[in-house]
Amino acid sequence: MSLAELQSKLCTNRTEHCRKCFANRSVARAQCPPNIFRATLGPDTRLAFVFDKPNDNTPYKTSSLVPITVFDDRAGRDARLARAPSHSNLITLLQGLGLLALDTTSLSSAPVFITNAVKCDVSAETGKTGRISIPGWQVGNCVQKFLQRELALVAPWAVVFFGKNAQQYAMGTVTGLWEIRKSRVGERFYSTMRVPHTSPQAFNTHGRGGNAYVEPFKELLRRAAAGRALE
Repeated sequence: MSLAELQSKLCTNRTEHCRKCFANRSVARAQCPPNIFRATLGPDTRLAFVFDKPNDNTPYKTSSLVPITVFDDRAGRDARLARAPSHSNLITLLQGLGLLALDTTSLSSAPVFITNAVKCDVSAETGKTGRISIPGWQVGNCVQKFLQRELALVAPWAVVFFGKNAQQYAMGTVTGLWEIRKSRVGERFYSTMRVPHTSPQAFNTHGRGGNAYVEPFKELLRRAAAGRALE
């Protein structure tokens, strides 16, 4: 299965999208079309960036913008789709790491695979959205159905989790901030690291506006390369 085929199982348009966790539930009508991952990869994709989940797609439930990509390149350009501060900070970070040219804001041109651990922004138990925790069984469905398969297809050198929830959702555990280790996600092992989310407070406080990420990222890639050389 290709990334494009897997993506099509997640969301095709505003009416055709995954409802596995919402079938026969009273909150089914509250579900929004999920954010999708990019089906094409940039050159030399060595890193996979994993965020926790979309924040709130309610305003776009019936929008012609659907499907909406994680950190969609249309955000901030199309008046219908606002660019969140975390999106702008991610652009700043990638530019600071030398993974995105200074004259572009198009994340699709970066040699990084970007996705969410959980694709839906709504709890299948409560119907709530926004800054909420997703039920464990719903997380398990999503991670097994999509995230683990995405990573297997992309085969990144390393996986970076932005924030505690992203790593908890993907791995069922949380490691120390900036800690690099070999970790299992699904049936495969990857060099992994948890870093501050790009939301303003975490990015500016723990990430020092992007500066604190540089050396840990260099070390992550160094160790990942060394590990691959031994395989």
